[in-house]
Amino acid sequence: MARQHLHFEQFYAAPREQVFGWFSNHRKLALSWNGRARLLKTGGDPAWPDGEGAIREIRVAWLRFRERIRTHQPHWLIEYEILNSRLMRKHQARIELASVPGGTQLSYQIEFESALPLLGSVICGVLSAAWRRGLRRSVEDIVRQRVSSRPPQRANG
Repeated sequence: MARQHLHFEQFYAAPREQVFGWFSNHRKLALSWNGRARLLKTGGDPAWPDGEGAIREIRVAWLRFRERIRTHQPHWLIEYEILNSRLMRKHQARIELASVPGGTQLSYQIEFESALPLLGSVICGVLSAAWRRGLRRSVEDIVRQRVSSRPPQRANG
C-alpha cells in the first residue's frame, strides 16, 4: 500500500485565535472542504466541545468519515485521525497555525494509506478539489468575522 500525502498552505489576514476558532469547529471545518459535519461526541474540555477526544462525522463528496481529535492545543495545533474508513488506513491529519506579519499561516497535512491500489490517488484528487472549492468560503468567513468584531470607529471632530 502506497502512502499518500496532501499538504495545503493558506494565508489568512486574521489573528491566529480567529483562524483556530474556525478550523476547530466541526461545521466550519467541513465548509472548508465543501462538505458537511456533525459532532458525535464532545471532547473532554467543556470550553472546547470540538477539542481533544471529540468524535465528528465529516462528509465530503462521496466520502464519509468518523474522525477523532487526538491533539487540540488552542490557537496552535489540531491533530486528528479517521476511525472507520474501509478506503483509508493509518490516516493522520495535522493543522498547524503560525502568526506571521499581517495574519496567520495555516499548514494542513494529511497522510494515509489506501486500501486498494490507485484508490489513494483518486481520494487525493477528490480531497484536493473539495479543498479548493471550499477554501474561498473559509477565507471570506474568517475575514468577515474579523471585520465584524472590530469596535466601531469614532468620528473625529
